[in-house]
Parts: sequence; C-alpha cells; structure tokens
Amino acid sequence: MTTTSTMIVVSDIKGRIKVKNPLSRAEKLGWVALSDTELLICSQHYPLCVIDASCGPIVGATLSSPELRTPISQRQKSIYFPIGLRTHPFVAPSGSSNTPKDLQISSDDFKIVAGETTSGELTLISDDGTPSAALTTIHGLLEQLTAGKQKLQDAANQLIIANLLKCSSDEPQFTLNYAAFRDISEARLLALTRTCALAVELAVALEFSQRHLAATRVAATLPTDEVNSAGHIEWLSPWLDFGELLALPDEM
Repeated sequence: MTTTSTMIVVSDIKGRIKVKNPLSRAEKLGWVALSDTELLICSQHYPLCVIDASCGPIVGATLSSPELRTPISQRQKSIYFPIGLRTHPFVAPSGSSNTPKDLQISSDDFKIVAGETTSGELTLISDDGTPSAALTTIHGLLEQLTAGKQKLQDAANQLIIANLLKCSSDEPQFTLNYAAFRDISEARLLALTRTCALAVELAVALEFSQRHLAATRVAATLPTDEVNSAGHIEWLSPWLDFGELLALPDEM
C-alpha cells in the first residue's frame, strides 16, 4: 500500500521535529540548485552541472552519482554542504513574499519527537508563537538561494547565447562548448564581463569541478588531448589562474 505525502505549513507543527542528516538527504536528492554566493566553494567539493529545466537552466551541484570519483559519505575530511542541502526538506511557497512561519515541509520528511531533547532535533515555533532562531535561519538561507539561483540562471543564459554552453546529447544538461570557449575573442569576453564576471566564473567553475568525477566520466566530457597534468584545459590554465581564483583547500 502506498501513502501520499502532503505539504504541511510549519506553523501547524507543534513540538520538536527530527529530519534526516545531510548525508542521507544527499543520497535522496542526487543534486541541488546553487546560489551564486557558493559557486566557487561548491566547485571545490562537487562536480557542477547545468540542468536543462522547463523554467530555464539551473546551475547545481551533483551530490550523489555512480560517476563521482569519491562519494561524499566516504570523504575523509569535512565537506561543504550547499544551501539547498542544508535547508532541505523545507520549501518556501512560490509567489509573493513569505515569512518563516509560511515555510512548508513534506509529511514524509520529518517526525514529531517527544521527551528529552537529543541531537538533530529542531524546534520550529517557540512557545510564544514566534519562529525559532533555527527556522528564521532556514528562511533566510532559502531567500538567499532563491536570489542566487536566479543570478546563476542569468549567467548560464549568457553562456548559452554566446554558444559557450551546449545541450548534452544523452542527458537533459548543458555542457561547456570547449571549442567555442577556446576560440572566444577578447571583444566577446569583455562583453560577457561588462556588467558582471559571473558568466565566466561559472564556465571556469564548471570545468574545474570535473575533477570530482570518475576518470572515465572526465574522459567523456573533457577534450583530453588538451588536458594538462593538473587536470585543467591547457589553453585555459594560463589564461585564468586557478590557484588565485579557487584558492581554497581541496576539502574544508
């Protein structure tokens, strides 16, 4: 017998709840959309992707895939969790502005707990009826994700218009058009960065993040005859200083 989950407004939930830990949620989600504020740090930890969605391109991070070089559950050091993973399973209603008490959560994604407080539990609504500090933080992060997701979508659209992203032939994703990127003129590059450098940052972060994929997958996505010993495109490496652009440790 199957059960149908329902979306519940958090203001209707009484008491404390418990949700799954981020690693368990990552396995279920597979990927999450990103905010522009976390683009570069996510490229340090995950292969990035641009999903060809009905609402337009969505820039995301792949959390779970058989093509990952190392599953995130097997990482030896701490790993950055994207906003979309940290805030899951909470969602903000679409449309007009909302408050923390308007957030929703699926009935399948939490359970009410009682008794002594233990680790991993959340109080959503305080005894006086106001949103808890945890719920207010989640709401703020979701607002940041919504705004940053739109900025990355605009950047991806710029790359698509410039023919620097192309549709994948075997999955609903966009991939870098390396030939067009290699041959881009200075004038077109300046046009891409005239008001904001995010489009070029996205292109570089996409290429850089491929190192998190298994070698066989990388061989299928990158022009291997142009890849240097550091795993970067030969013509792109001297043009953009990866050391300065992404000066973060491999695992944080």
